[in-house]
This record gives sequence, C-alpha cells and structure tokens, in this order.
Amino acid sequence: MPNSLYALIKIISIAIVSWILVHFLALFGVFVALIYPVWWLLMPAYTRCLVCNSSSEGKYCSFCERQVSKNNLKPSTLISAVKNGGLIFLFSLISFGLVVLESILVGRFLLPIFQARTAVVHIGVPNSDKYFYLNDVISIPLTISGINQAINAVQIDLTYDRNLLQGLEILTDNSFASIFVDKIIDHELGYVRISGGIPNPGFDGEEGLFATVIFRTIRPGTAKVDLLPSSMVLANDGRGSNVLSKIDYGTNYFILPDFRPDGNLQGNVIEPVAGGASSVAILFDFSENQGVVLGESVSIEEEKVSFWESFLVKLSQSWLAILWQKTLEWIIWLDNFIIAGFFRVSRAFVEMW
Repeated sequence: MPNSLYALIKIISIAIVSWILVHFLALFGVFVALIYPVWWLLMPAYTRCLVCNSSSEGKYCSFCERQVSKNNLKPSTLISAVKNGGLIFLFSLISFGLVVLESILVGRFLLPIFQARTAVVHIGVPNSDKYFYLNDVISIPLTISGINQAINAVQIDLTYDRNLLQGLEILTDNSFASIFVDKIIDHELGYVRISGGIPNPGFDGEEGLFATVIFRTIRPGTAKVDLLPSSMVLANDGRGSNVLSKIDYGTNYFILPDFRPDGNLQGNVIEPVAGGASSVAILFDFSENQGVVLGESVSIEEEKVSFWESFLVKLSQSWLAILWQKTLEWIIWLDNFIIAGFFRVSRAFVEMW
C-alpha cells in the first residue's frame, strides 16, 4: 500500500475515532468522572491513571506524585483518583463545547448548502380566454409546487401595473395555510404582500394553493403581475431554511379597450379547486419569439442566475448531496440530543444536591 494512501486512511480513522470519543464524553463524560473514584475503590487493579498512561517511563506524575512505571499505572491514592475524575470532567466540558460548536456550524452553514431548493411560486392565469375586457374581475391563484419537504411559512410579494389593474381583495379560504400575518394591497405602489403559514408538522403536499388575489381591469393594455425577490418559502426544519428555488417571471394580462358584450363583469374569474389545487394555464406563449401580443409590443427579461447559484442548485439535487444532507441532519439530531441530555442531567444533579 502506498505511503500516501496509508497516511490518508490513518488520518481518516483518527478523525472518526476522535469524533466518536468527543460525542461519547459530551454525553457520558460526567457519569464517567463521578464513577471513576468509586471504580478505583472497588477495583483498583483495573483502574488506570490518565497522566501515567499518557506519560513515558520515568516521568513524574503530578496526580500520583511518583515516577511513572508502566508496570504500575493505577492511581496511587484516592486523591489521585479524584484528580483523574476531575480531568475527565474537564474533557467532557470541552467535548460538550465542541458538540455545540459543531451543531451551530453544521446547522447554519453546511446544511443550507446541500438542502435542495425545489419550491416554485406560480402566478395563475385563466384557462379559457386569452384576454380581458374593461371592468372585468380577475381572480389570480398563487400556488406553490415542487415541495419535497414540509414547509411552514410563506411570504409572497407582488407588483402589478396600478394604471391598468386595481387590487380588490385577497382570498385565503382554500389555502393550505391556516395562519396569516399580512394581507396587504397598496394600490398607490401597485404592491401586494401575503405572508402566513401552518403550525408543525407543516405542509408537505407536492402542490398547494396559498392565496388568491382579486383584481379589476381599469384601462386597456398589457398588465403584468410580477413576483418580487423578497418572496420566500420556508421549510419546517427548525431553522427556517428558504427552499424557494426560483421566482416565476410573472404573467401578462391583455386588456381590450371595450366592455364585455354580454355585460358579465366577472366572466373571467378563476375558481380555485377545492383541496388547494387551482386551474393554471399559460396566458401568452413567448417561447417562439412572439414579441407582439395582439398588436402590442411586449418584452420579457429572463432572470439571470449566476454560475455559483446554478452550481449550488445542481449540487443540492444530486444523490451524493442528498446522502450528505441526511448525514448532516443526523449529526444535528445527535448533537441536539446530547445537548438536551447534558442540561437535563446537570439540572437533575443540581436539584439532587
């Protein structure tokens, strides 16, 4: 075996053993420290002084107050055994601190890199007519799809052309969310904010209706409704990780310069489907270089995604990243279990004494 490969295997083995030892001491170190002197009293021949064991032959042991002899590594006195217990307790405190630091680093920095961002927010459009008349009422469902883990909070920010559309109302009757913090329509700014969520365990359906925004057409032209980058979809993972992968580029609504001939002002209202789904279709298709819609020029700028963002999205969706993500989640679970156990044991000892 090449020396470099042997050295690499040795380093990895030491790292794994050290990691296991640190977590063991963080969880059981206090017990070992308390039991150590008792163990020495009951079975001194099977008890080793940590300082003697780690020192070379002939060195002076400050715990046992004697020269180190590899033929006799047991603590010399009860005081020496108590000192060894104190050393183990110190190591357990250091190990506990390392576990807390590991939990923070993994939860806040490492895990978010590998978490797959797959949720997508869609702006609904009518499934029949491709245009609207003046004074029509338009019901626009806002749906979220691509949900591969439970979510518990959503914030959707919209902008709309206030010269062509008038925001009327926000409906949440059929939403998967049960609590809403903001339902704001600001016609002066042409701005809509809807924020809300659902308690634990959250919503884990593949697609769901979050809210429906009601608009009225007031002038002819091509009105656009856009999602702002401040929109968020947060996972129910205890850290509020944003799993929104991308933002829809918005939807165009063409408004004719006439009133509806049949006098039905609400002929184009979209009725959300019960259970959270909605009727969603494409109003205008610009995939074939259709730069003009019904005689009016329309330009759409696609959102630019940096190389780093694209790389992270692809990396987060690979099987290796998913395996690593599960490993990190297990480490966080173990760390939280150890931290909670440490505080419970400490509180029990305080109450006992």
